[in-house]
Amino acid sequence: MNPFKNQTENVKTSPKVSDEIKQTTCYMCACRCGIDVHLLDDQIRYIEGNKNHPTNKGVLCAKGSAGIMQQNSPAKLTKPLLRTGERGKGEFKEIEWSEAMEIATTWLSEIRNTDPKKLAFFTGRDQSQSLTGWWANQFGTCNFAAHGGFCSVNMAAAGLYTIGGSFWEFGEVDWDHTKYFILFDLQFCIQSIFFELVEQPTAKIYIEEFLSSFAFTYAILKLFFSNNFFTA
Repeated sequence: MNPFKNQTENVKTSPKVSDEIKQTTCYMCACRCGIDVHLLDDQIRYIEGNKNHPTNKGVLCAKGSAGIMQQNSPAKLTKPLLRTGERGKGEFKEIEWSEAMEIATTWLSEIRNTDPKKLAFFTGRDQSQSLTGWWANQFGTCNFAAHGGFCSVNMAAAGLYTIGGSFWEFGEVDWDHTKYFILFDLQFCIQSIFFELVEQPTAKIYIEEFLSSFAFTYAILKLFFSNNFFTA
């Protein structure tokens, strides 16, 4: 072999990672970015931003790309767990869905036949509040809520009732006509909002971090009552 002869090697710089691509939305947060999910043999191999989606236009954060880890996590539950020891001991065993449904039906039937309002039904950030809320209404209890009821839904309701609008998944603020902007300890969105307002020379930006929710509530009430923002 000639040691001075150029050696060539065929390297695939862009190997095919999938045999199918599914379009959907990312549920790793509430922004709902469009994603392309690459599948190989019906298994997720890669997640990237959808360039044709109006929300993110192909951009995808690290958390969204890591959605594959959530899907393939070895800690992901595949069957219901039944507690076998005392509460707090962390002792569980896997059971079949039929047994779990029978247990749940027995417990819930007793409550519904006596007083449905005794059921307090709370779910996490599972993005299915429309379904779970409908179910709770059909069951007969008014004691139900989910993550959104303690987070962005309240923010949206406050915005709609006070300034006539909200933002995030509930719409967009009219930045072009903003004259005064107050941000209460919401660092995750400050960068995008700041760049919107910096182009509006008449807008005044005021940023404050309150030490407690009580201070926040007090400041809002004082602001509204002192400026007669409430109308009959």
